[in-house]
Amino acid sequence: MKRAFSFILILFILAFSSVTYASAEPTISAKSAVVMNGLTRDVLYSKNSEKKMSMASTTKIMTSLLLIESGNLDEVVTISKYAAGIEGSSIGLRAGDKVTKRTLLLGMMLESGNDAATAAAEAVSGSLEDFAILMNKRAAEIGMKNSSFVTPSGLDAETHYTTAYDMALLTATALENKEFREVSSIVKTEVEIGGKKHTFTNHHRLLTEYEGCIGVKTGYTRKSGRCLVTAAKRNACLIITVTLNDSNDWEDHKEMLDYGFKNTDTVDITYSDEKPELSVVGSNVSLVELAIPTRQAGIDNQNKKYITAELTVDRFVYAPIAAGQTVGKVKYFYKDILIAEDSVYVGGDIEYSNIQFTDADRFWKNFRLLFSFYK
Repeated sequence: MKRAFSFILILFILAFSSVTYASAEPTISAKSAVVMNGLTRDVLYSKNSEKKMSMASTTKIMTSLLLIESGNLDEVVTISKYAAGIEGSSIGLRAGDKVTKRTLLLGMMLESGNDAATAAAEAVSGSLEDFAILMNKRAAEIGMKNSSFVTPSGLDAETHYTTAYDMALLTATALENKEFREVSSIVKTEVEIGGKKHTFTNHHRLLTEYEGCIGVKTGYTRKSGRCLVTAAKRNACLIITVTLNDSNDWEDHKEMLDYGFKNTDTVDITYSDEKPELSVVGSNVSLVELAIPTRQAGIDNQNKKYITAELTVDRFVYAPIAAGQTVGKVKYFYKDILIAEDSVYVGGDIEYSNIQFTDADRFWKNFRLLFSFYK
């Protein structure tokens, strides 16, 4: 009897301990921090996350995004004397060097080159002053309400600041860009500057130390202290962590990421409102079923009710049709945020048929097609 009671007591203690551990918030040393669901922008953990603070080279997330959005990363730019001589971290650019915008992007995101960031700003806007205007305009579009950008590199300035929350919003937006995601995830690469090969190595240690890590950016100045932005993805769950002024950032981010994944579920949100069909022209088959890919999202299960789907398909399709032909798309929204978009496909092969229709058949077929345009 005593053994049975002891066994039950141990099970109870273990179960209680497990629940307590899973729900316990991170204990971190950062002055400001946030854990965000990168898909929905929901805050999972916050510590002074709205406090305005300097952010050092994590600024380069914004600079990199704007450089990508300016287009044509293979465009060659000439490095100015000012950019080559900027203080702080450098990738070794010299005045007159000709490099691609892609090299500047890699130099910012991997080696945190201030010279690369300055050159990028000049390439996009012509001057640092005009680039700062562009940075602040983009920040407003993203919803960064407590941020002010002055320098493209993150060098300290009196009115250059952000918050952990705003930086997480910026990162979530940047990660929607495929080019940014790919560059952020690069551990090591080789580039050419001034006719010489250079090896760039990513300063973000968690790329090789934490399962699912996809970057994003380190930063440090004496004023800001150690700043770090991290993103990690497992299955359909994307977690973003930000710390500003944190002497133990690497370990803190591991704990914060663990907390984020423990508090995020993988939920099936596949469109299921109706079984979509598409009208077919030129076949004895009048309708063809459509196939919609399975879609999962990293979201709290209780918030699945906020997911909506918007289906858009062609009005009709001409035979012959091959299974897998794209005929539309379905968009998924969490509240007002677009979180996913999938193509919609024809579900099966439809052969062409040279059918002889009566005038009445042709009239009603055309009438149905015409009506479909005004539904």
